[in-house]
Amino acid sequence: MSSKDTPIPAPDPRIPPSATTVSVSIINSTSRMTMIPITHFMEPIIPGTGFTHVNCPAFSFLVAHPSGRKILFDLGVRKDWWNFAPALTERLQKGGWKVEVEKGVQEILEENGVEPGEIDAIIWRFI
Repeated sequence: MSSKDTPIPAPDPRIPPSATTVSVSIINSTSRMTMIPITHFMEPIIPGTGFTHVNCPAFSFLVAHPSGRKILFDLGVRKDWWNFAPALTERLQKGGWKVEVEKGVQEILEENGVEPGEIDAIIWRFI
């Protein structure tokens, strides 16, 4: 085994020790994006597999600290996705991507007893 084959150890994340744990809930955001060309994620396409497009559900995560603070890591798509920034909307439409959203994440949270005012921070991530 040469030195170039030796795995590089993962960096130390420098997370301080703590006896506190958080509760993490996964939320089915009801968002689905389909007909996304696989070439956005990997190339070359493997001939004969028929694997040319990806269909992606999107999930969100509610992180609750014992202190009562809550953070939402939101990967869902808004119901009115056509009102995204024009460049993004154009990219979705020209790319032939299909976007389906049944409910907004806020609706889902409220249906499950979490009011918007209870969320201390939101981390949004899309595409």
